[in-house]
Amino acid sequence: MEEHEYMNELIVKRGLKRESNRIGLALLLFLLSQYAVYFLLYVVTVIFSKDGIGALLEKKAISPLLEQVIMLCSYSVSALVAIAVLNKGQSWKFERPKKPFDFLTLPIYFGSYLPIMLISLIYVSIMNMLGLKGVDIVIPFPDNTIGRVIYLLQYALMPAFLEELLFRGVLLERLRKYGNVLAITMSSLVFALMHGNAVGFLFIFMLGLVFGYMTVISESLIPSIIMHLLNNSVALLSSNFENDIWVTSAISISIIALGIVGIIVTAVYISTNKNKKQFRVPREKGPIMNRVYNFLLTPGMIIFICATFAMTVLVEIFAA
Repeated sequence: MEEHEYMNELIVKRGLKRESNRIGLALLLFLLSQYAVYFLLYVVTVIFSKDGIGALLEKKAISPLLEQVIMLCSYSVSALVAIAVLNKGQSWKFERPKKPFDFLTLPIYFGSYLPIMLISLIYVSIMNMLGLKGVDIVIPFPDNTIGRVIYLLQYALMPAFLEELLFRGVLLERLRKYGNVLAITMSSLVFALMHGNAVGFLFIFMLGLVFGYMTVISESLIPSIIMHLLNNSVALLSSNFENDIWVTSAISISIIALGIVGIIVTAVYISTNKNKKQFRVPREKGPIMNRVYNFLLTPGMIIFICATFAMTVLVEIFAA
């Protein structure tokens, strides 16, 4: 019996290492191809512009709107390439959540958002005390219709859709055969690492945990995509109206109020519902920490982690 369990764990270990290598290299491809595709599109655009190839070294060789389009295209193409590399015939769960309960992912999200914000504020304060400031880039809202559409696509809609498709739709699903807890945790970890933000790391990681949990209990990507889009929209509003006390106050009050309502609704539903198993994520058999080590300590994953670490250091250097 013990020998049988040992063999099963050995098979799991080998399979998990293969998945980790594949995931690490695919995410590295996602990172690097963004710059490669951006550079390629930028050069082609400038060459076919009226100023020609001689404008390549100029700071404003193309218009801000056209540059936004290039950035959107490079991000989208890179994400789709990474998804294609990782997918390998998997099905994506875009179907409507299967049970009425699953629509309670909304109060679950709002209920978790408030404590996540409070914990993140403490973490950010500690990071600031250590001299890490991060980068707070405020990208102004365009004053024309086309620019606004591109802006919302680039910073709100496409990241919500493509990142959920990549991290929860493909990556998490590939890891679920090794355990739901492992899949949610590791997909959230690489999701946070991918952003290359030391100051925002904990917030992004915890948000990833909530998105992963919502995906597993609902068996659908729809709740996490909606919540991700909502989070991005709040971030854009906050950054564009940070000097407007009325807007920032309205956002803060809304987060607190929805957070309290979400906690109450979720707590009441769980305490009054007889079938509490629907809220639980089935845990894997076997030592989870061994599987965490097997996932993190592979060549592909180590290279990816080193690349994100280097990106984070560069961000801090430019922010200083």
